[in-house]
Amino acid sequence: MELTVAGRGIPAICAELRIRAEGNVIWVNVHDMAPHFEKRPDHVMRDIELLKQSGHLPKFGEISWFREATVLDAYGREQPSCDMTRDGFILLVMGWSGPKALPVKVRYIEAFNAMEQAISVQHAGMLQIDTIFAGMMEAHKEAMHVIETTHVNHIALRSDVDVIRTDVAEIKEDVSWLKHVTKPHPRSITKLTKEIHIAAITVMGGHCPCCGQSRVVDDKGNQLPFSEFDHFYQNSMPNAEHSWLICRPCHADLSTGRVPRHQREAEFRAYQQKRLRLPGVQPSLFGGQP
Repeated sequence: MELTVAGRGIPAICAELRIRAEGNVIWVNVHDMAPHFEKRPDHVMRDIELLKQSGHLPKFGEISWFREATVLDAYGREQPSCDMTRDGFILLVMGWSGPKALPVKVRYIEAFNAMEQAISVQHAGMLQIDTIFAGMMEAHKEAMHVIETTHVNHIALRSDVDVIRTDVAEIKEDVSWLKHVTKPHPRSITKLTKEIHIAAITVMGGHCPCCGQSRVVDDKGNQLPFSEFDHFYQNSMPNAEHSWLICRPCHADLSTGRVPRHQREAEFRAYQQKRLRLPGVQPSLFGGQP
């Protein structure tokens, strides 16, 4: 991977002297460095060839200090050239002298140092990125584990819910059956019970014992059309002690629940107490009033 100037923070001196990096290895080309020493590239390549022929060139790992390369001339044609590492450069220019050689050598050494520092900083940044990425991957792995566990638990929960729904359905069926079995069978108010209420209310003035306003019985003891008999507690208890004769609006309010029965229980009990105190009623209680 070649390290370029754009976006990588490469020092300007490296760009000026055309020093580049590939991975961790820093290279400079003969055709880029020769003009700074006021030398012809072909002469520099000749000196490199003499170094190669000496048989004493070491290697930087698996990478030689010098490698063949090509450059384009002014006509766009490829010309043979050579790249060299920092060690190859120092070995090559070690014996070069002259008033301009020393400052150029110093600038190239500074450029090599700057490039090595840039590579070090870049690698430190990449290591930090790798560490962050590894942490993100670990967090992602843990999140996936949580999701998978949650999914398994969700499936188990749905299974439990299905079982509960089945049990609830069975319970509803059982309750429905029990209600049907235990539900008190309605019993109609008998003719005798109706006559008792009509007679009692006639004596009391003929008004509805619930609201006390509407008449339910006329002065002759006849039930009026807008009056109805009501089981106050439940339909299975139709005797006189548990029923009364009231006006149709009151009966509708109690039957639909618009008026809760407990709100009219005082009126119902007051009516029963008055009815039981009427002449001729008390003795009949011992005989079992219907």
